[in-house]
Amino acid sequence: MKISIEKNKKTKETLISYFKVKDKKAYRFGLLSEVTSDMKNAMTIIVDTNQRLEVQEFDEIEAVLKKSGIEYNALSVRANEKRLFGLPIDRIRKKKRAAERLFVFDINTEDFSGALYSGFLENYDIAICFGRKKELKEIADIAKEDLGEVLFNKEYFDDCIYSSALFFTIRSSIDISEKAKELIK
Repeated sequence: MKISIEKNKKTKETLISYFKVKDKKAYRFGLLSEVTSDMKNAMTIIVDTNQRLEVQEFDEIEAVLKKSGIEYNALSVRANEKRLFGLPIDRIRKKKRAAERLFVFDINTEDFSGALYSGFLENYDIAICFGRKKELKEIADIAKEDLGEVLFNKEYFDDCIYSSALFFTIRSSIDISEKAKELIK
C-alpha cells in the first residue's frame, strides 16, 4: 500500500502518511477536495508560510487570493530560525530574520479550487477547519502566537484537517481513511 493510515483511539483522529505516493501534490489536492466537497458550510483555512516547499512572494499569494475573491487576514509571524550544525545562521551572519506570514481566511467549500490550490496552497502546510465557533479575527490573533492552540480544539472549531506539504501527512478529526484509500485505487 502506498499510504499508511493510523487511527488514534483516544482522540479519534486519523493520520494519513502518503510519502510513497508518486504524485504527492495531486494526491493531497484530490483527498482535500473530496473531504471539503462533502462539507456543506464555509471553512476556515490557515496557512503558515514558515512551513513550505517553495518560496513564493507575498505579492503573488495576495494576487491569487484577490483573484479568487477571498478576503483574508495576513499576520506577520516570526520566521523559523535557520540553523547550520545546530548554530543559528542568522546570528552568525548578523542579519535580521525576515518575517513570515500567517494567512487566515474563510471560504465556501465549493471555492476550494484547483486554481487556489496550485496558485498558493500546494506549497504550504495548511489547516482546513470546519464549524468555526469564534470570530475570525480572534482566532487569527491567537493562531499568530500559537497555532497549536486553535487547531483540533473544540473551543474554536468543530473539526480540523492539518495537511503537511513538507512531511506528506494529513491529520484529521474527521475519519477520512476510506476516501484516502479510494484515491489510491
